[in-house]
Amino acid sequence: MKLLSDLNVFDAEYIPEVVHFRDRQISSLLANLEPALRNSSPVNSLLVGPPSTGKTCVLLRVLEEFGDCYTAYIRCPLAVSAYRVMARIFESVCGHQAPQTGYPMVKLYDAVCDRLIQDGKALIVALDEIRVIEVKVINELLDILLRVEEEYGVKVGVVAVSHESIRLNPAVQAVFQADVIHFPLYSYEEMHFILAERARKGFGGKFEPDAVERVAEYAFRHSDLRLG
Repeated sequence: MKLLSDLNVFDAEYIPEVVHFRDRQISSLLANLEPALRNSSPVNSLLVGPPSTGKTCVLLRVLEEFGDCYTAYIRCPLAVSAYRVMARIFESVCGHQAPQTGYPMVKLYDAVCDRLIQDGKALIVALDEIRVIEVKVINELLDILLRVEEEYGVKVGVVAVSHESIRLNPAVQAVFQADVIHFPLYSYEEMHFILAERARKGFGGKFEPDAVERVAEYAFRHSDLRLG
């Protein structure tokens, strides 16, 4: 007898088909990014909240709606330098790997903008866990990304994800002007619902309700849904 019907739901990186209890955040982010579909400037956004509150889930689900423009999702712990971030953007837009070293970042930047102009499309750059990048580098990156409209006329929007606000120098802050979308901690009832649904999918309905309650209590006590 097979105990588990879907192992993926227990993966720490699992993204559910439906992100429960985050309708307001989804609606806000969709509205902010919608202009990109018309090759207009998206509204920059900052998703802020404690760990395990659905920020990445919401971001990835929303980005799926923007297949008609370019999107670049970057996990910042894997790309902590300005060059590495720009290389990931280049790969998302241009469709092939960027040189790893010894290639001027401005050439990557130029190639990205040329492709956006050629295709008449906007670009959405999503920087997940942006706080792992040094503040100096964050300021450099945002300054480059958000001034391309002045230089090239292309439309670029940035979505940053962080557990707290990010410090920007006044000049960059004046350009970034992000709409802050808050992600509060889940309540016990919300955690229980999410974990019970995950158990139904993972175990095919073959589980003890009391077990889900104990797991939900543990996750809620530590304010971390991932512990479930």
